[in-house]
Amino acid sequence: MIISRYERIWLLRAPDSNPQGVRHWLADAYAENWQVFVDTRRCLPQTPGLIERWHRGRLRYYVLALCLADPEITDRITETRRCLGAYLVPDHRRQPHVTVFVCGFAVQHPEWSDDIEWNLIRSMCEAAIRPGPTVQLEIGGFNSFTSTPFLEVYPDPTLMMARQALTAIRTEPRSMPYLPHVSVGRWSKAHNTSAVVAATEELRNLPRISTCADIQLASYDANDADGPLRFETIC
Repeated sequence: MIISRYERIWLLRAPDSNPQGVRHWLADAYAENWQVFVDTRRCLPQTPGLIERWHRGRLRYYVLALCLADPEITDRITETRRCLGAYLVPDHRRQPHVTVFVCGFAVQHPEWSDDIEWNLIRSMCEAAIRPGPTVQLEIGGFNSFTSTPFLEVYPDPTLMMARQALTAIRTEPRSMPYLPHVSVGRWSKAHNTSAVVAATEELRNLPRISTCADIQLASYDANDADGPLRFETIC
């Protein structure tokens, strides 16, 4: 599993951490991420055949996530997508959510590093869902990975505590360090990042929206990069 230096700081200081401390570290991480995006110069769209090489014929991908049903957050996503316009793939149907931990492809006989057995998913649910802690979080302004534009997320320590418990059960199949976010879609082409910066200038420092959510198990069709989440009940 790849761990960012910000998550490493959390793991070292978890016992005496507080919500403002976690959010301060995240603000630094988002500032660093934004600079990486700007310096990259080009967005990274999904290339033909990439999704097929990723799923290798497997059907559904499972995550533990926070579903965000607050209309104010939905409105912010809608406005962000309006500002980005043709920079984004148009048919994005995935519900607003924050991924807490990636589970992987549920299979009977694991073969690849991102395969996972059902009994392990149940153990993860026991660790993260049944304790029932509601996560308090704030949704901020616009930011972007090279491949994915998003809204910043500032959670209380509950989210990172859940990740800590889950990491003890399963090595997360992750290709980049964890940074909580709400995706607003995917890039349609390799757009110049300077154009994206100009289009989103007014979205960068929006007031944060306070909300809360419970951790849930969800999955999506691995063939549909923009398809909806299905919330599962096996937990």
